[in-house]
Amino acid sequence: MLVNFSADRYEPMPEKVQPVEAKGEYRIPARLYINHKATGANASGMFLQKVSDINVQFVCQNGGGDPVTATEPQPDDYAPEAAAVSYVDFTGASKDGELLWTIHMENGDTIKLRQTIRFEQVKTYNYSYEDVDIRTVESLQAFLEEIQDKVEEKAVINIYLAPVVYDGNLVIEGRSVNIYGSSSGSSRTIFNDTIFITTDDGSITYINDVDIVGTGDSTGTGVSTMSKVHLTGCRISGFKTGVLSYGESWVNLTECTLENNNVGFHFNSVGDTVTHTQYTDNNFINNNTAILLENVPTEREIHFDGCLFSNNGVDIDNRCEHAVDLTGAIFE
Repeated sequence: MLVNFSADRYEPMPEKVQPVEAKGEYRIPARLYINHKATGANASGMFLQKVSDINVQFVCQNGGGDPVTATEPQPDDYAPEAAAVSYVDFTGASKDGELLWTIHMENGDTIKLRQTIRFEQVKTYNYSYEDVDIRTVESLQAFLEEIQDKVEEKAVINIYLAPVVYDGNLVIEGRSVNIYGSSSGSSRTIFNDTIFITTDDGSITYINDVDIVGTGDSTGTGVSTMSKVHLTGCRISGFKTGVLSYGESWVNLTECTLENNNVGFHFNSVGDTVTHTQYTDNNFINNNTAILLENVPTEREIHFDGCLFSNNGVDIDNRCEHAVDLTGAIFE
């Protein structure tokens, strides 16, 4: 019997060091695993039959700071091998403490498991086109390569781009960065070719408020990623595939417009990576296929609340028959 924050059900994690930004808000899944002593087989089902209830609470060591809360532990498709999952919420102002699992058995026994969580403040570096030379795709690419070794490993890097057209491919590799577009009058940050994302540090790359516009002849890909990416407020248009998620990646879209693509969003990745299942307030317009679900990691249901599907040849091609919630979507 053990608790951890990973997909390895044999690895105890008595302590977790969690990097946080000063103003960040976070949620991570804590997991309870039950392994058969003799065989190592998953014994969750057998064990849970003898459990009365399970609760999780966070006990702060020194008081103060923002609260750390934990959801009621229960089985979750996100981690199918775990007996129970509890989502732990905290901020960059939370203080160190102990996550206490209390398991009450039907026979009156009580089992307690503890994990120490230590919050480690990381630095945030902000770079703007007003301060550094990043007004062309070539200079931006060179700058990304320069800061790979210049900035400490766990630091957060935010890059604020000019409201200009970035002409050519961009490759984000090695470490994750966050990209923020800008507007000035009728001008806006635009990429006219593929953004490739192949980061390997496990963090999410955030891309916000940029347009990624292809030639309109349904060739190429707007965003191609094998890493975790969140797109917010972006418009992706004129590609064979607007957004492609492959390998073991997870891509989330919020308030984005995907239009005039052969395929708007192609999910074709495997593994157990999941970052966010809410795809809120997106517009899928004039695509041959708006969403193609070929492979989606885990069995977590994904939700399309507030999404508009308009004038697509096919709205959702759910080839892998993944669980989706369309009750809040709009179809025209």
